[in-house]
Amino acid sequence: MLARYLEHQGFRISVAPSGYKAVEKVLSEPQDLVLLDLKLPDVTGMEVLKRMKEIDQDIGIIIITGFGGEQVAVDLMKAGALDFLSKPTDNETLLRTIKNGLKLRMPRRKKNSSKGIPP
Repeated sequence: MLARYLEHQGFRISVAPSGYKAVEKVLSEPQDLVLLDLKLPDVTGMEVLKRMKEIDQDIGIIIITGFGGEQVAVDLMKAGALDFLSKPTDNETLLRTIKNGLKLRMPRRKKNSSKGIPP
């Protein structure tokens, strides 16, 4: 449902059914931004966040979850999350957060590309 909504907003979406599959997608094809839940069927969102940051330190990762409080959000931000949204979140907040994340990501990609580093 969320993927379909974001596609209608003009985003190209790639969906992964598990944390490990999400990491595989980042390994095989660079992603501009990741929406990540904390509760996954196979691994914690924190573990996926850390692994993705090892693969691409500039990747933007937005955590969207119904679990965790202020300390969890702080820990995720320290680990490299771009932002933390609590479920349920409204579409306007989600779109604004995604657009802000992409604005932060794009200059880094351009900077790395000019140095001969793949985005």
